[in-house]
Amino acid sequence: LAIKEQVYQETPNHPDIANTLNNLGIAWRALGDARQAVSYYERALAIYEQSYKATPNHPHIAMTLNNLGAAWGDLGDARQAVSYYERALAIKEQVYQETPNHPDIANTLNNLGIAWRALGDARQAVSYYERALAIFEQVYQETPNHPHIASTLNNLGSAWRGLGDARQAVSYYDRALAIYEQSYQETPNHPHIARTLNNLGTAWIALGDARQAVSFLERALAMREQVYQETPNHPHIVGTLHNLGCMYHVTSLAARQKGNEQQAQAYLEKATASFEQAIQASDGVEVGLYTEYGNFLLATRQFTQAYDYLHQAIESGDNESGLGYDLTEQPTVTPVLQAYISQHQKVSLRGIDYAYYLMVHHYADFQEVGIAIAQTRDAYLAAYQASLDQCSGRPGQAQEDKTAYHLLGSLYQAQGDQAAAAATFARAQDGTEQEATQAAA
Repeated sequence: LAIKEQVYQETPNHPDIANTLNNLGIAWRALGDARQAVSYYERALAIYEQSYKATPNHPHIAMTLNNLGAAWGDLGDARQAVSYYERALAIKEQVYQETPNHPDIANTLNNLGIAWRALGDARQAVSYYERALAIFEQVYQETPNHPHIASTLNNLGSAWRGLGDARQAVSYYDRALAIYEQSYQETPNHPHIARTLNNLGTAWIALGDARQAVSFLERALAMREQVYQETPNHPHIVGTLHNLGCMYHVTSLAARQKGNEQQAQAYLEKATASFEQAIQASDGVEVGLYTEYGNFLLATRQFTQAYDYLHQAIESGDNESGLGYDLTEQPTVTPVLQAYISQHQKVSLRGIDYAYYLMVHHYADFQEVGIAIAQTRDAYLAAYQASLDQCSGRPGQAQEDKTAYHLLGSLYQAQGDQAAAAATFARAQDGTEQEATQAAA
């Protein structure tokens, strides 16, 4: 870059300088510094726009806009990402108007789907993914097992999963898996295959079939352990182990209900092993995982260990990490949350909120076994209230807020503080009304 700036000091808006700035952005993004990448991309874009004033729909401008969208997506600003991707798409549609089924257009449509899904609009995401899929199927009609087709099918599955249609999600994931398995016959442990197996596992959880879920998750885990054997603490391994722990818990309860105590015990042992492996593989305190394992340990009356994991989850102060429960996992949670799931079929909540709830709800159990509890019950209640008040109202968190206030209200009710319970339940209702208003807007 320094040499090019010297060479072109009389023409500082030369495309060669912009090319190098763009490449520097790519390199910084690969290093994980999306903020630095944005800086270089913006400088490249400014030069390209000056250099190609006569041809404002130049592919280099579209490329840089697309790169800016990706970098802003890395930074968590999906709104900015959408803005850049839409500008890139408009230019690409002009550039390729003679070949409207160009893969560059499909790539940007796919990126727009990802950004809209990050914004919580799965319906809009489906629209973009479907347009991308139609183009890819035209482009690769001679090679119908192309990974780009499978990737878009996988994205469509995830979008339909977000819309609550797990049956449709399974359909897309199945198609993606079949293509990936054909495409990567030489590398059968490919990460894309493992990801799709994991997605199928979570979709079958939503469909209430724990056995199918376990089957796909076990295949995903075996593959991921091969893929990431050099990095056994990879988040994908931790996540799959976490999901398996939950599903083994569900299947143990189902076996017990059928009177098969031996099978129930075998699944409980598998659940414990999966949770323990996930804990050991995680780099630090994974709040959702620690809370979920604490919940499992409470269900199996291992109070000392449960307290330890819940305490660590609370002490982390992480009020971002989330948990989700649906009818499949309903039997594994506390009665208040079971009733809440019955009303809503599927609920989302922050891991730290459920950790606080479990700590207070089981406070007497901890006392009974002689655990040296860090705070009083009232102190935990106050801390839960303060934590919730601090993080409530964030965009896209209306469901989590509603669930958290409902759980907190039930704790106040159990304490006999009807005034605090009523006020807190009202906050949960306010969250519902606010969510509905935003959706209408």
